[in-house]
Amino acid sequence: MRPLICKWQIQHPLSVTHPIRKNVAVIILTLFLTATAPAANLDSQEKAFLEVALRRNLSHVADSLDVASSREARTGARSAFGPQTEVLGSLSAVQGPGNRNVGVGTATGTLSQWVPTGGTASAALSGTSARLSPDNPPPYPTGDQDSASLTLSFKQPLLQGFGSGSSVLYQAHLADAAAKLKFQAAKGAGLVLLQQARNAYWNLAGAIATVQAQTEDSARTERLLGIARIQFRAGSSSALDTLTAATNFAKSRVALLQGRNAVREGTRSLSTLADTEMVALPHPDSLPSPELETALPTVEGLMQNAREHAPDLAQAQAKIEALQVEADYRKSSRLPRLDGTIYGKTPMTGMNPTQDWLVGARLDLDWNLPSGTERAKYRSSLLDLRSAEIRRDAAEKELRHQIGRILDSWNSARQQLALTIDLAALQTKRVAAAEVGYKAGSTSMMDLQLVQADWMNAVTASWQAKAQAKSLEAELEARTGIGPARQGWIWEEQ
Repeated sequence: MRPLICKWQIQHPLSVTHPIRKNVAVIILTLFLTATAPAANLDSQEKAFLEVALRRNLSHVADSLDVASSREARTGARSAFGPQTEVLGSLSAVQGPGNRNVGVGTATGTLSQWVPTGGTASAALSGTSARLSPDNPPPYPTGDQDSASLTLSFKQPLLQGFGSGSSVLYQAHLADAAAKLKFQAAKGAGLVLLQQARNAYWNLAGAIATVQAQTEDSARTERLLGIARIQFRAGSSSALDTLTAATNFAKSRVALLQGRNAVREGTRSLSTLADTEMVALPHPDSLPSPELETALPTVEGLMQNAREHAPDLAQAQAKIEALQVEADYRKSSRLPRLDGTIYGKTPMTGMNPTQDWLVGARLDLDWNLPSGTERAKYRSSLLDLRSAEIRRDAAEKELRHQIGRILDSWNSARQQLALTIDLAALQTKRVAAAEVGYKAGSTSMMDLQLVQADWMNAVTASWQAKAQAKSLEAELEARTGIGPARQGWIWEEQ
């Protein structure tokens, strides 16, 4: 299957320009990636994973084939706009009473071309060859008789079938609308896949970072347990401190096992979306990186992009276009069928074909009064069209509301992320100071336990804030349809 490619331009991290080409489709990314990415760059690892998800996710591959199938159907429907050829032939033999023998062969080749007004221009070459028995008694003809003729004609529907009422245009427009709907549905599923993949990726990154922190915490509590035992044997600490240190160490081991199980679950979640063997899993630092301080786009700016790229709005518009075609066709079909034809015919044998032309014109009227079924279909198409327009307006209104909600939540999540990162850094210094104080005997085991818990909570909260910010970003990209463009990907059929 021919790969589908596209071209986009990016201006703003959350605002994209219109595509260079319009009326295009996208399903398969023609992107090549390496199997690993730098461990320190989570964003590049994320992009590599998303590429694999779109290239190897089986549901997305199936959607790509569905789109290719609808495109072939559209090509077939539009082929009616090109030249059409038809060849007819017959051969017959008759044995009559006595010696009356008749053999006749006929052949006709027709070349026709549809024109944008709904008319058809055609040229037909016909030939007949008759072989008659020479023994036929009068008045039956005898001997061979051959004839051929050329006919040129142009037939134009004057009422029904003219313009948008043409059955050829109707079928082509329906195929166009079906292909567009199929593509937009596949695109929407692809954007949802991207959203799910991003959420799973950053949740896994947070789980891995939490395990790193839990591993560090477990090692620290093990050291503190050794110190508590030494101090207990030296008589400088109580048995309660030693038991508390042992309890803290056991708790840290349990938390570490739970964290490792969460990482395995996160890895399995990623594997359901893509082949994770082709990409490197995230290896984050102990604390997440803050989001870049860039001005957020406005709701109006995102809505402008959404009207071009949002799959929900695009599907709603495609349905409106399909229903408009249906309504126009049903309206035209209620009219009488009045066809005008002009033609010329000349014999190709026995006469001068350049001079012996027979020219004529004809009007054909055929009007079947619309039945109740046809009138009901027309009224139904009008109601469906109006319903689709209202649903599109409702979808746009709901999208505007959701964009506003996401922007507010995203702004809050970014601020929360920056605060939690600063807090986690302070808690890291606080843990180090508390551990030194405990070794020196100036800090109690209970105070050290509280400081450790605060540090662990701060690290977990920072990664939760990071995952929340990325989740909101993924939702915004999926709803507005700008996710592929932000990645710099090519999603356009050529």
